[in-house]
Amino acid sequence: MARKSTSELTEQHLASNYKNGGYGIAISSASAATAVLPAGLYRVCSTSNCWVVQGSAPTAVADDADCAYLAAGAIDFVAVHDPTDKLAVIRDSADGFLSIVECDE
Repeated sequence: MARKSTSELTEQHLASNYKNGGYGIAISSASAATAVLPAGLYRVCSTSNCWVVQGSAPTAVADDADCAYLAAGAIDFVAVHDPTDKLAVIRDSADGFLSIVECDE
């Protein structure tokens, strides 16, 4: 069996998470936001380097102090408490896909 690259494994992992009830958002040169997220803890992972921000009307801006940098393949956690919060994302240098999966309690 041929060994799969990290990018292939990441793409498969993100696709399977999205199909199993997670949220997904395309990453591009323009800021893109999710719909309102229910309160909870979320695991986020990206296929490309990107910038993420949380808020009621968020706009992600690359290399901005209000945005968190998320490296490709890295996993981070976001706690949503406000019922109006969304996540917005923008690429660092390449398009990709952001997976957002609610963690079980």
